Amino acid sequence: MFFALALFVSSIFLLLFILWKLPADYFIKEDFTLKPNNINTPILSKLWQILRNILGAILIILGIIMLVLPGQGVLTIIIGLILVDFPGKQKLLQKLITNKSVQKSLNYLRKKLGREAFVFPKAL
Repeated sequence: MFFALALFVSSIFLLLFILWKLPADYFIKEDFTLKPNNINTPILSKLWQILRNILGAILIILGIIMLVLPGQGVLTIIIGLILVDFPGKQKLLQKLITNKSVQKSLNYLRKKLGREAFVFPKAL
């Protein structure tokens, strides 16, 4: 029980941290990949990519679990998708973020964090 609660709380903090770090135009860019500015070596870059994909997969799994349990399931899945790299990621993420209730939730959290609202692409 404690482990599940710890995962739930940590996923909320991670969700808020990632929403705070993303630029407002993130969802209208051609490439949705997160790339840190300060990693210059190939080894660190590959390590960052592996860790980001593992964390993203964990968040996707937690988000799916939160669809039936209390929590922000869809938002957690979106944050997980932002972190992972796979073919078709952009199309799937665009379909999810064109939902008006998802956009309202993301921008509500951004406002609470003191950040400007996201700019979303037009509906597909």
